Amino acid sequence: MPTAPEQRFASHEKNIMSISRIATLPGIGLSIMLALIAGAFSAALIHTPGKVEAIVAENLTATSMLSDLQVEAEKIRRYEKETFIYIAEPETRQKYQKEHEASAKRLFKTLNSMLAQSNKAFNEEERKQIDNWNTAAEFYVGEFAMLMQKASGLDNQNLTPLQQGMLTVQYNDGIKAGKDRFKLLVDRSETLRNDKEAAARNILTSISDLFCSLIVGVVLLVAVAAGLVLWMLQSRQ
Repeated sequence: MPTAPEQRFASHEKNIMSISRIATLPGIGLSIMLALIAGAFSAALIHTPGKVEAIVAENLTATSMLSDLQVEAEKIRRYEKETFIYIAEPETRQKYQKEHEASAKRLFKTLNSMLAQSNKAFNEEERKQIDNWNTAAEFYVGEFAMLMQKASGLDNQNLTPLQQGMLTVQYNDGIKAGKDRFKLLVDRSETLRNDKEAAARNILTSISDLFCSLIVGVVLLVAVAAGLVLWMLQSRQ
């Protein structure tokens, strides 16, 4: 017949085995749950940053190109003014005319890059808008070229300061239609650039909020799972 200590030891061992059996099923369930949570979290960490990086990079590329476009557009307008101020002085006029033409060439190069199908920084709707800018710029540059052709007939003329001033006014009036259309490019490129910058900021903010929510969700799920296991163990003892 077992002694009292042996009986107590056998009873204790039986209780331990019973608790182990009880804990096995919830333990397996908790492990599976944690594995699923970890897998989902890992997938989000692996795939989300790459997609976000690509979208943000596209917006930043668009912003950079739009900034380049605006810089050249402002240069063109400045050289136009200088050209007309010195319209009756061939050497100075030709100097600013060349600067105007060089900036126009860079502007069209940027526009062509923006319109390229391979450029993912702009969608089809935005490319339609950019194509309108390109048409407006072509009209403006064509009008300027015609005025410069006309101005070449002024060479070697001795004009008074008053006559030169009147010519400046005349040429400014002559470019008005082209200048009004070119203003479309200047104004709307600024709007689109601001939109692209805002989109990049909003994406980064949204992703930051998503990751914070995901982390909080994981912590809560783990806490709930752990509490459920403890409750099951206590209820079966």
